Amino acid sequence: MRSALLFLLIIGGCLTENPSDKWKSQLRRDLEGYINSPPEKQQSEVSFINSLTLPQVVQRWLTSPLNGEPLCDVCDVMVEIAINARKLEASEDLVAEVFVKMCLWLGLERASFCETYVKNNIDIWLYIIDNKPSIRSRTFCVYALHKHHCRDPERMDWTIELPPRFTSDDADDSSTNTKEAPLKILHLTDVHYDPGYEVGSNANCDEMLCCQKGTKSNRSADQAGYWGSYPCDSPWHTVENVLNEAIERHTTFDAIYFTGDIIKHSEWLTGIKTNMDDILKVFDKFKEVFKGLPVFPTLGNHEPHPAHQ
Repeated sequence: MRSALLFLLIIGGCLTENPSDKWKSQLRRDLEGYINSPPEKQQSEVSFINSLTLPQVVQRWLTSPLNGEPLCDVCDVMVEIAINARKLEASEDLVAEVFVKMCLWLGLERASFCETYVKNNIDIWLYIIDNKPSIRSRTFCVYALHKHHCRDPERMDWTIELPPRFTSDDADDSSTNTKEAPLKILHLTDVHYDPGYEVGSNANCDEMLCCQKGTKSNRSADQAGYWGSYPCDSPWHTVENVLNEAIERHTTFDAIYFTGDIIKHSEWLTGIKTNMDDILKVFDKFKEVFKGLPVFPTLGNHEPHPAHQ
């Protein structure tokens, strides 16, 4: 493995003095120092990755009002190391620790999220690295950091020309004179049922999902409401109420379209069994409320475990 890491150092041979290259050079020097140290002083590979600290120049980037390029540069270096190390037979644990370290360095989330999210996804990432020789670090970073405007210069931007907007003047007159009544369809989507929602809990938290059981807020304005709160997902009684109200107020639906996303947004805490339990609970409620009406469901990006796969 040390020879694998040494190979990575060669990549940064001729570097200019911009901040990005300084950081890359510093990281590679750290790796080189580890590789060249006597065996009795060497830590395990995973412990070594854990011992790395974020260079001060990058810390200044992350707190400065710059665009997303500094974040993308950090991501590029770490993922490049992970990909090349894996190609040289690095262990799953080592590659996982590189991704965890990157998540923490970039301030994407807290340690509990980073560790669990990487654990849930590492097998998928390793499969892609192992089976797609052309995989590039930038491709991963564009996906992981799209909110920070990471861009891939080699990626093609698609332009799709849409046809002119359809107007009533374009309609065939004969189609408007039909005696058949139009279909009445109920469209449901993005239920995001949260079994952990608790009325009165903290709705103004620093986590990715608030309103969780056991959390408290002393400010009444920050307490989770009975029917829901904006930074949170849906309690079960809200899901039931929406379905019951829909069928009571509109009794003549011909069909129901359901376009997915039953699962809550705490995707680092999901699992196959819990996802299945929540999906079946919602579908059983559909059968109870809509009785013999046809329901046409699709899967959302949150239904799989891990999410978005």
